[in-house]
Amino acid sequence: MDSIFIFSGTTEGRELTTQLAERGYDCTVSVATEYGCEVMEMQEGVSVRTGRLNQEQMCMNFRQKNYLCVIDATHPFAGVVSAEIKRACKQEELPYLRFCRPTEWESEEKAKGKPALSFDTAWEAATWLKEREGKILLTTGSKDLSLIAGVIADPSRLYVRVLPGVESLQACEKAGIPKPQIIACQGPFSVEMNTALLHFSGARYLLTKETGRAGGFPEKMEAAYACQVQPVVIRNPENRNPGGEGGGTEKNQFSFSMFAALIAEVDALARQRKEEAKVSTTTEGTLQRTLILAGVGTGNPAQQTQELVEALADADVIFGASRILRSLRAPEEKKQALYQADRIREELIRHPEWKKVLVAYSGDTGFYSGAQSLLNLLRTDAELFKSGFAVRVLCGISSVQYLASKIGKPWQEAKFLSMHGRRGNLIGNLLRYPKCFLLLEGCKQLRACALMLQEAMEKGVVRGLHIYFGYQLGSAEEETGVVTVEELSGRTAEGLYLLYLETEEDDRQVLTPGIPDAAFIRQMAEGNTVATEGNAGTTEGSSGSGTIENGGSHSGSIENRSSCLAPLEKGGRRTVPMTKAEIRMLALCKLHLTERAVFYDIGGGSGSVSIEAARLCIEGRVYSVEQRADALDLLRRNKERFCCENLEIVAGSAPESLTLLPAPTHVFIGGSDGKLMEILQTVMQKNKDVRIVITCVTLETLAEVQKALAQIGKDWREKDRVEIIQVAVTKARAVGRYHLFRAQDPVFMITVG
Repeated sequence: MDSIFIFSGTTEGRELTTQLAERGYDCTVSVATEYGCEVMEMQEGVSVRTGRLNQEQMCMNFRQKNYLCVIDATHPFAGVVSAEIKRACKQEELPYLRFCRPTEWESEEKAKGKPALSFDTAWEAATWLKEREGKILLTTGSKDLSLIAGVIADPSRLYVRVLPGVESLQACEKAGIPKPQIIACQGPFSVEMNTALLHFSGARYLLTKETGRAGGFPEKMEAAYACQVQPVVIRNPENRNPGGEGGGTEKNQFSFSMFAALIAEVDALARQRKEEAKVSTTTEGTLQRTLILAGVGTGNPAQQTQELVEALADADVIFGASRILRSLRAPEEKKQALYQADRIREELIRHPEWKKVLVAYSGDTGFYSGAQSLLNLLRTDAELFKSGFAVRVLCGISSVQYLASKIGKPWQEAKFLSMHGRRGNLIGNLLRYPKCFLLLEGCKQLRACALMLQEAMEKGVVRGLHIYFGYQLGSAEEETGVVTVEELSGRTAEGLYLLYLETEEDDRQVLTPGIPDAAFIRQMAEGNTVATEGNAGTTEGSSGSGTIENGGSHSGSIENRSSCLAPLEKGGRRTVPMTKAEIRMLALCKLHLTERAVFYDIGGGSGSVSIEAARLCIEGRVYSVEQRADALDLLRRNKERFCCENLEIVAGSAPESLTLLPAPTHVFIGGSDGKLMEILQTVMQKNKDVRIVITCVTLETLAEVQKALAQIGKDWREKDRVEIIQVAVTKARAVGRYHLFRAQDPVFMITVG
């Protein structure tokens, strides 16, 4: 069964899909909206994909099946989409068949003696209408609605008919169309229905597109003439640049205005493919090539599977790292010391005579293996895809399985971490997962991890740690056993290490933010003091840290596993501002943080928000931006206290210090030093989908935030969801035999995204 990819969303697209499916073709249909999916008739041999695609995404979809051709049955006014489809087809060398809706009308209207007023673009039509008086019925859809409404600049004149989908209604709201003037319904519309809507709206003008019979264009024109309403038509762009029946401007690009002609071309392509398939099966040299990605275990030939041994004997060439190749029992002339995916790709394309290729990887192909990089290339690289490889993946014994068997520990519940050429958050993972396997390369990494573990144990962050190690597993130098942190620090032998770390399991582990305020270091080093203020809930100074703790001492300990730290010493020194626990918890919840988030804390202060975020996003990165020297000192000390390896302190002011940082997924702004507009513009330019939470305590700052968001929102159309709340926290405190409540200043919290 031949497969066809169809871009639809129109009546013609649905009809073409039905006819092709009935002829036995496997049809993949792409529609832009949920509404487009809802109106598609479900039938055998048809699958529907929803969502807009760019050129790269189109190419990715085209590679998922061996498609016969691509049919573009999108709306005649969807010129941008059609251009992207053409480019994607050209890139993937797929035939592009365009169905052009017949829409010629002006010559007919002139022959009837009826006025035919038309424009090439929506902007030209809207500009002409702006200079006239009277109401307008728009049947142009939601795509150009904001442009038309913006040009006419008087929503009270506009009555709009759109599809009853969420996107259409959101477009109306965005364009400022009053709700009583929105007509949301699905066609087709008769002359009588159009006439009724013209009477209802009291329109003097009907603005429509040249959409042909399938778009109900004749019925709209007839109703307009009957009501003595002036039709204003936006001409079909395809009529201005006709490709001609069966013709095209590029190789393998054709256009058709009749179903029968297009379907005949599809049938011809199917016959051509069958003929080519017959030739390829009888022609020598076109046999399918085989690529084997094989896990070879720990390096001991005795542990290699029989399947691997047979594949090695059968291979024309064997790729792999030198260390791995030395462990393989295969002729040396077959071996090539290459393991980088891009270099292997070049060799595969350069040598079409290699019919059976094997790439060897240490351990198992599914466990921190380079096999995934080559698999991704096979799926996305057009030239490699066309080399015709059948891919096989052979599993091997991973180092984790091997060490687990040696030390008698199950591995199915453990967290797997690798420091091979990557950064890792060892302590953060160990706090969340009491059993971890850690892959290391060389004694330098080993000693660095031993130092982290030593510091975490001394601070009480990690408790009851047991360490098992494996060295050069599967080789003659293999070592396994139980070690202490001190013994790890003293090792000098270079090579591959694997650690199994096991801590005391604790059911009290807390998964939510909420480290008590007293757990943070607030006091400066001896001789340094920082001013504080009353009972304020937040501060908006340059540190931007949000909430201010009252002066005085703080002591206490953290009782749960997630923050088991020794209590702070009592003292009377003043403290740096800090976002208080209740505000901090709510802000972090509003941020919707993810495990791999890239998080900016702008105005880090003492670091309470940064540290909470770092402990939640254990696979992410947290950047705490602060310019005050006193606060930077506390940030460093608190980072060390909580052992947050994935927290980086950025000394400097925002937005200047944000330039070289990776694009953020989440941002907390507790202070902006008067540069709120610049900060928002910077983070939004880095990532238009960023989620932002801002806190402030004064009405003036709230007004500044609203002004900045309103101004930026003109160019940031996707981010029109802004939530503003006010939070007031009141806490009880003991006074003798009584408890009195003391209120903190109310805090405004603005969430964007």
